[in-house]
Amino acid sequence: MVLGSPDSSHHQSDWSTLAWSAVGSEIMFTSFSEDNTKIRLYVLDTTTGHVSPTPIEFSVDHCDRKLPCVYVEVAWSPGSFPLVSVCYFPRAHSECEMISADPETWDTREFLSGSRPQWIPRTSDISYECIGEDCCGTCVYSPEHDTDRVLTRMAMDGAWSPTGRYLASATPAGEGVGDPTYIELYDTWAGRTHRLYRNQETSPRLTGQILWTDGRVR
Repeated sequence: MVLGSPDSSHHQSDWSTLAWSAVGSEIMFTSFSEDNTKIRLYVLDTTTGHVSPTPIEFSVDHCDRKLPCVYVEVAWSPGSFPLVSVCYFPRAHSECEMISADPETWDTREFLSGSRPQWIPRTSDISYECIGEDCCGTCVYSPEHDTDRVLTRMAMDGAWSPTGRYLASATPAGEGVGDPTYIELYDTWAGRTHRLYRNQETSPRLTGQILWTDGRVR
């Protein structure tokens, strides 16, 4: 079943991450604009199949289409407002910024430098991938208090458990191709990391995302 498309000439490969609204009836996603010079955010109403463009967009007219230089991610549920992360490549170091958007007016506000934002379940806080001079890992930002802190210097691009207690992540043991990768579990209550799995040559390789089911890591 096809609910809607921002433009019939767009291919599925043009689309980026999807994010559900807190009420569970709308999906935000990104796609190229009709002239392919911008990446624009759209909202799909799953009850009607109607797709609405938002005024939030990022220019890509200076990019080589074979080597994309802008990457946009979106995160929404369970927060009250959407989060947008945009990263610019290639540069000496990728530059990423996070933006909050008002779902009523679509006014935006840049509030952090970072990428891969996630709402932490059962909280009003946001986790994100942070990189600094002496730190790379996962940080937590509190919109209520406008404060941020380093959660762990190990886990990056992790998946939160439904309770918001555990952060599961895949951590490479080295920088070489074929080096083992660990699945680690960070316990936010105890402030400790548990190593759950290490892939070997004869074991399944980690090639995708980590997902939670009913509270147990799979």
